[in-house]
Amino acid sequence: MSNLFSIIDKFLDGLVPYYVYAIIVTHLIYILLFIGIVNLNADYLNILDTSIQFFVCLFLIIRFNPFRKHTFKPGDAHVIFGSATFLLLNLGFVKIFNQYFNFHNKVVDTVSTVINNK
Repeated sequence: MSNLFSIIDKFLDGLVPYYVYAIIVTHLIYILLFIGIVNLNADYLNILDTSIQFFVCLFLIIRFNPFRKHTFKPGDAHVIFGSATFLLLNLGFVKIFNQYFNFHNKVVDTVSTVINNK
């Protein structure tokens, strides 16, 4: 069983640099979505949100499970901090974006109704 954990640790150690960059890229995508440079359907945003949260949780559970001894490596602090900030931003951003998107749709519908009634 410890051999399996060793293989998983080596695999996750190789993912750590990409994991941190993936979190940064995801933050940039959210910023571009909010500014309006990138346009994405709200349904896709919910799927993206859930998928990324699932990946972050799975990564943390596998990496820091309580069924083995931990030796913290230099990249672990970045992983934990990046994951925490990602989850915090992700939870807040998606809620704000959905409220903005709903408001934007209501405004567009109201303007379309006014224009069509004239």
